[in-house]
Amino acid sequence: MPVTFAEPLGLFALLGVPAVILIHLLRQHPPQALATTLFLLQAVAPEDMRGRRVEWPRRSLLLLLQLLVVLALAWVLAQPRWAQGARRLPVVVVVDESASMSAFQEAAQAELTALLESLAQGVTLDVTLLSSHPSREALGRGEGPRAAAGISAARPDLGAHDAGPALEVARQRAGQDGVVVYLTDHPDPRPGALVLSVGRPTENVGFTGLAFEGEGWAATLQNHGAQDALRRWRLEAGGAQVDAGEVKVAPGEVRVLRGAFPPGAERARLVLDADAFTLDDTLDMVRPRPKTLRVAVSRDAAGLSWLTRLLARAPHVVVVGEGEAADLMVDAGKDGVGAEALGQPWLRFALDPRLEARQPAVGVTVEQDALTEDLPWSGLVFRRPPRLEKLPPGARTLVWKGDVPLVVAGPGQDLLVRIDPRGSNAARSVAVLLMLVRYLDQVRARVPREEAYNAELREPLTVAAVEGAGDVEVRGEGGVARYSQDRLQLLAAPARPGAFEVWQGEARLMVGAARFADVREA
Repeated sequence: MPVTFAEPLGLFALLGVPAVILIHLLRQHPPQALATTLFLLQAVAPEDMRGRRVEWPRRSLLLLLQLLVVLALAWVLAQPRWAQGARRLPVVVVVDESASMSAFQEAAQAELTALLESLAQGVTLDVTLLSSHPSREALGRGEGPRAAAGISAARPDLGAHDAGPALEVARQRAGQDGVVVYLTDHPDPRPGALVLSVGRPTENVGFTGLAFEGEGWAATLQNHGAQDALRRWRLEAGGAQVDAGEVKVAPGEVRVLRGAFPPGAERARLVLDADAFTLDDTLDMVRPRPKTLRVAVSRDAAGLSWLTRLLARAPHVVVVGEGEAADLMVDAGKDGVGAEALGQPWLRFALDPRLEARQPAVGVTVEQDALTEDLPWSGLVFRRPPRLEKLPPGARTLVWKGDVPLVVAGPGQDLLVRIDPRGSNAARSVAVLLMLVRYLDQVRARVPREEAYNAELREPLTVAAVEGAGDVEVRGEGGVARYSQDRLQLLAAPARPGAFEVWQGEARLMVGAARFADVREA
């Protein structure tokens, strides 16, 4: 059974063993008195009577006891520890993977190594490293202080988040006798966990936002430190520097840099002098190129002047001729024809030939839907349409008046509006106008056409993936993230700043740039 000593210097007490033996060897014998006893002795050869200075000690109980006392004293002072095979201490370390930890990676590993060395006295450590976000895989496992090297697998790129769920998992893994350590850069006390905070105040200046003004761009940067800062910046495009300058920023101050894309350039990058926190020192951008929605308006719908004005002013909408290729067809006609047309990419207004009196929208029922959510329908005045005997399969009524459907959504991208604009105030109704704008945005988002988009890190993305055409890939500077068709609701921009592209098979759906924008972590 291996033995270790908590205080190895106590073994110097063993030097008392040779000291005791030397004392016994050199001790002075009692004086001898000489008497004439020759008559008792036989005649023998004369001997030297001076004796020896060092004599081997005889068997002495006193010597044995003194040696045992010295050995016992050395044993007690050295504080022996038996490393039993079953004495293993589980240690579960939750590593904070928020973005701010990227400035303290080396310090975190050194501090954790020192902590594990102090815990390893007399026991064997079973160390497990977990991410502070429970959805991420474990960072690694190891034995003893060397397991701290597993921190290198951490990806500190998350925004502000709650580490509570990960700590609960850590407590379950550690058990009653184990130790839970929360490694972070914030003084964040956690019940039942040993908090190891490695953060310290640092001077940091970084980009916080991006906007576009016509053909130009405007980037905001902020000094998050406590001292005035002078930073050099440069604009790169096509691998070459095209502009540069200096900016002085006071503590807490926000400054704005403005410029334009170089002629012919679709991408550009702003770069600041690097500091300890590097995520916000670069700002990648692409020239915005939203998808356009091509809308064809039928002759009947063209007579609704308010509708044509709405389409002309709607963002990213292009009105084309009735015979041209279009993403959406806007029509107006009889109610029955409109109902039968559901399931096709149409927006249809049902025109009511009757001349009934108009009535306010009292008793209107609105279903929960993104098109109708939080819209003020109370101001709408309209003619009550006739009952709709049959709805197409998969159609869903969004707005009711009693048992009469007013707005019906088909299973695809179609919408039937049974509020006759000629006998209502639909052209001035906020609810109707906003519903139509939302509908146009929804249809545009589903058009399988490439766009250029500037996103924040991990921002949810919406692309028009073709069903059955394979997985969707987000290709960034940090690698490739693959999303199956049933996981497209999780599609997001990369977690590291830089350029990225979204592909499905051989079709490129998006070119973009991801930037850090979480000032809580700066």
